Amino acid sequence: MCQHIVTHLFDLCYDGKVQEPGPYRDNRPRAPVIRSRIMLEIASDLVGQDGWGEKQAMVQLRVQGVDEFTVRLLGGDSPKSLLDVAEGRIDVAIINPATAANAGLRRLGIAPDALASIATVPSYDQLGLAVSRSYGISSVEELVSARPPLTISLRDQTDHAVKPFIEDALAAAGVTLDDVVTWGGSLEYDHGLPHLPDRSARCVQLVTTRDRPWDAIPHVRGRDAIPT
Repeated sequence: MCQHIVTHLFDLCYDGKVQEPGPYRDNRPRAPVIRSRIMLEIASDLVGQDGWGEKQAMVQLRVQGVDEFTVRLLGGDSPKSLLDVAEGRIDVAIINPATAANAGLRRLGIAPDALASIATVPSYDQLGLAVSRSYGISSVEELVSARPPLTISLRDQTDHAVKPFIEDALAAAGVTLDDVVTWGGSLEYDHGLPHLPDRSARCVQLVTTRDRPWDAIPHVRGRDAIPT
């Protein structure tokens, strides 16, 4: 890893060639700025590589020569960072999706005006619940009335907003995920995003190989969605 970072540092600074500096400008970036920008560029390059697993960044800033970092920025996705921002452990954080903020604050018992949303990333992000059309179910309420033994495939990142969104959708119909289990169902925590081969194959396996004919699969494309 160290060799990898040193190689990137050399490439980013010199593009493979030693360059003589030109005349200094009065408003040139000073050494602390340059060093910080080098590390930020290295981090940006690393998180963009397919084989690099550590893709969430925490950026910490401090005055040069001072021990304590005073500004922290998190490029995460979990609604639990709302509490970190509210209690001052993080100054700026990203959560996914943006609409999770209100629900997250409510669940944490934090006043809605305690935090400010300053920007959104305009990504097309949806949540879907799907079962086979042959069962004639077109709403969560009908699903609850039928009480089938559902197998629910959830992402194995348990602090992601997908789980509370599903809990809220079921709560609107008067049930919980625990209730689904009492009907003879189960929760599956599967690795990866639904569009990736391993996860999509797992979801199809749940539909085609289970004894039970019923399956609710968040995010599965190309199936009949239950409006929530």
